[in-house]
Amino acid sequence: MKLSRLVLNPLSRDVARAVTDVQRLHQFVMSGFDSDAGESARARLGVLHRLEVDPRGGALVLYVQSATEPDWSRIPVGALAHLEERPNPHVRDLPGLDSIAAGRVARFRLRANPTRKIETKSVDGRRRHGKRVPHRDDEKCIEWLVRKGSANGFELRRSEEGLHVRLTREPRGRGGRRGGAVTFEGVRFDGLLRITDAAAFRAGVANGIGPGKAYGFGLISFAFV
Repeated sequence: MKLSRLVLNPLSRDVARAVTDVQRLHQFVMSGFDSDAGESARARLGVLHRLEVDPRGGALVLYVQSATEPDWSRIPVGALAHLEERPNPHVRDLPGLDSIAAGRVARFRLRANPTRKIETKSVDGRRRHGKRVPHRDDEKCIEWLVRKGSANGFELRRSEEGLHVRLTREPRGRGGRRGGAVTFEGVRFDGLLRITDAAAFRAGVANGIGPGKAYGFGLISFAFV
């Protein structure tokens, strides 16, 4: 798997549009990959992304994980900031994959879209999928993460003070799509985890965690301690 880091140019009109519209940002990211990949290209190519603001200088940094090598020459001209001391974009093999093993502890960051479904009913013997709504209670968001961790081969580290996890809420993200607009309420989790199932954790890293993966959610970054 590959991990790309792109420092974006905030003066670019294309960047300004992309960072305020989740659908445009999805299209911006996917422009770096094979346009002939067809339907469900994001999932097939293993593409996940996360947009962050560098706390040291305020730079817009886009992280993109993918199963294949991207071609960032396809993104709009002028979308990348000029950096004198380091390459931009920078693409490397995703670190840490070979060291994944049950029992290892890692710091992690996950931008997620914790949700639940309501109005789920069975009609004529068939289960109808309900409406997906966000968790707005911090405790419910943590409970959501604990469940996702159990399904993806990790558990949150605990101490006498409680779980080693910090939750940061983000402004609502919006964007247009066929059939109407979409709105997301993002939550960023930072903390410590312990791997309980190496294969399940690798799958969680590769496939992403939770809903909204096309719109900048689900990418979990980790570094062993």
